Amino acid sequence: LDLRMNPTVGQSAADWLASSSAEELAWVLHEYGEDRDPLLAARIAEAVAARARLEPPLRRTKQLADVVRNVKAMGGASAFEQPARLTFQAIRTHLNQEFQQLQRLLDSVFPALKMGGRCVVLCFKRSEVDLVRRFLR
Repeated sequence: LDLRMNPTVGQSAADWLASSSAEELAWVLHEYGEDRDPLLAARIAEAVAARARLEPPLRRTKQLADVVRNVKAMGGASAFEQPARLTFQAIRTHLNQEFQQLQRLLDSVFPALKMGGRCVVLCFKRSEVDLVRRFLR
């Protein structure tokens, strides 16, 4: 269970999950997961923490996905979407500091552009789009 872009830098997701509190995980899921329901983030975080207390640490993506799937099944998750997608996105975003890196990129690229130059930023997540829009304003 390793979601780092560079496996030689920082903590793996398995190690981070084993050492983080339910409160920290809930914050990460809510902040970066684009799932705007803080109660759902808290329920997922509590389920992950409970799973960690009862069994060996989460080491496989399927193990984490199963925990999330069980929590979301109680709330009637969509049958057309992988239930753990936003959870994995949130953890990956946090571990790789993706928003901080995007902010550093924006801060450094625009001063380097020549007059009339262009920079294209492709965003795939709503929160990335929001960050770029705030920067451009």
